[in-house]
Amino acid sequence: MVPKVYLEVNFLDRFDLVKRDDSIIAAVDYITDNKNQLAKVLSNALIYCEDISDEEYNRLNKLGSVSKPSNKREFYISQSLIGGKFKKGKNINYTDAGAIYLLDKNSDECNGIEKVHNVICRGNEHDFSVNTIPKTLGTLAIDKHLNGIEAIRHRCRNIVLIDPYIFEDVDKDGYVPKIPNVIKFLKNLYLDNSDASCYLTVITKKPKGTDESSFLNKVERIKSQVGNPNLEISVFGHKESNYFEGNRRIITEYALMDAQHVFDRDNASLSANFLLDGDNIKTNFKNVSAILDRIKKSYLDYQSNFIKRRKETYMLGSLLDNELFKD
Repeated sequence: MVPKVYLEVNFLDRFDLVKRDDSIIAAVDYITDNKNQLAKVLSNALIYCEDISDEEYNRLNKLGSVSKPSNKREFYISQSLIGGKFKKGKNINYTDAGAIYLLDKNSDECNGIEKVHNVICRGNEHDFSVNTIPKTLGTLAIDKHLNGIEAIRHRCRNIVLIDPYIFEDVDKDGYVPKIPNVIKFLKNLYLDNSDASCYLTVITKKPKGTDESSFLNKVERIKSQVGNPNLEISVFGHKESNYFEGNRRIITEYALMDAQHVFDRDNASLSANFLLDGDNIKTNFKNVSAILDRIKKSYLDYQSNFIKRRKETYMLGSLLDNELFKD
């Protein structure tokens, strides 16, 4: 997975149109900070643009070696061209994992795109005083009722949930059943949006014998109670609880989250690294891709040797249908 931007070039005019308000004295200049963060995204991402004219494209393609850009629009396009990251003519693909959409559309149109596709979309009326990219979250204390979970709220279409014990509910010794909290968590990622086709992959410990029916019941409960008929769920289980990842992790198109006992304890903790936030965008995506690649490699290995190794694994659905595994 790599950072990607689907761009309609007139969006870039917002960088010059929206100015900081010097009459407001504040500890943080949110407009400048948010513009700078989006500039970092544009500098690190592949940019797909279908609406740039041949005349503008050819002119800006020569700009770097001839003269300096006269505005932000020329600057971002010419810099991407120099780096070979500007791709002309590709149609907008709203299912492309890791992509955001910066479009020449009004706020209502962008809200409609977000609702239908569960993606980050900003348009020609975008208010730079509002975060364009969700902000990375340090360690957050979470109780067994998931109070405070709203801090990680963001739209996404695809999720990978890594937790060896996610289906092992224990209602004693201070623990609580996990599935209701899993459902609440997923709703904070907008998976209850019935307009969007979403995909959840669970990486967990293989059920033992008769536990398999309980496994299936819990998967069906998640699917029905999240409230999205377009939600698909796949499960990949291994007999060793820590085979895939030592940590409990949750991956979306836009975030890598560490979730320690977040679904069943009062002393849980959660952190979220939003991939397009900060100065290490390429590294963020590289780290997530490494996790996804390890899981995919293991899955393909067991899939091709299923008869020989079926006692070690459990498979429900196909995780390869999850867009996060398709890059």
